[in-house]
Amino acid sequence: MEVSVIIINYNTFKLTCNCIQSVIDHTFGTAYEIILVDNASKECNADLFKEKFPQIKLIKSEQNLGFAGGNNLGINHASGEYILLLNSDTIMVENSIQFIYKKCKTIHDLGAATIKLTYPDGKIQHSAQKFPSLIAHFLFTTRLNKVFTKLYNKKGGVFDFSKDFSCDWIWGTFFYFPAKNLKTTNGKLADTYFMYAEDIEWCHNFKSNGLKNYYFSETKIIHLGGMSSPDKFKNKLIIQNNLHFIKKHYGVIHYSIKKLLLTIDTIESKLRSARRDKQSFKSPEMRVKNEIKCSQ
Repeated sequence: MEVSVIIINYNTFKLTCNCIQSVIDHTFGTAYEIILVDNASKECNADLFKEKFPQIKLIKSEQNLGFAGGNNLGINHASGEYILLLNSDTIMVENSIQFIYKKCKTIHDLGAATIKLTYPDGKIQHSAQKFPSLIAHFLFTTRLNKVFTKLYNKKGGVFDFSKDFSCDWIWGTFFYFPAKNLKTTNGKLADTYFMYAEDIEWCHNFKSNGLKNYYFSETKIIHLGGMSSPDKFKNKLIIQNNLHFIKKHYGVIHYSIKKLLLTIDTIESKLRSARRDKQSFKSPEMRVKNEIKCSQ
């Protein structure tokens, strides 16, 4: 077996079916298996997946293990030389699995790799990034990024996604790595986080062991994005987990400064929102609407 494709499902039957079907429709020339982990979904009986796709391995978890835990459960049943963690809200549009298998076959220092992710409208997602940087965040918050552009780009990781490059970390949306890399992580991926920021942790571990993480631009998949959790919940969890990552790897001082910058960002955002509301209220159109409302 060359590639084990692991997909996590949690109450998104139709979405996950579309993802699985797209893998089957567009993958050929590479020996692969699909391992579907159902994270204790309540939407429907997970056996429906097996009825629809008899060729997949269906793993039913008795509890919701989150993204990291669910993938580790799938990894326990994987037999591929390489492992691809694939989000259920993605759609294959070409033979991307064969592409990345051939591309990575000769890369001996491979940590993890990803490919071009796009929205349905074709807009490219920034799926490869630098590790969190205090300098980049400070420059952005103080608007000095417009003055110290080169420094901001270097620390913040402004990449050209039309080209291949190595990076600090990649999104877990399409996360491809050699199964042998699990030796550096005690046989499983770090599951410190329930979901979000675990991909940063995994890539940090690979880089700490002398490996490199890559982005490849020559093939793409569609990533719908944000289909499994509400934006408010997602954003809160991302911030919380990023802070945890920073505290763990960079220390308390770095963590405290980052938290302060985030607080400033939140205050500024609220002030901008208030100003927009005030300006809208003063506009002629809004005044007329308010007068009509008050007269009713």
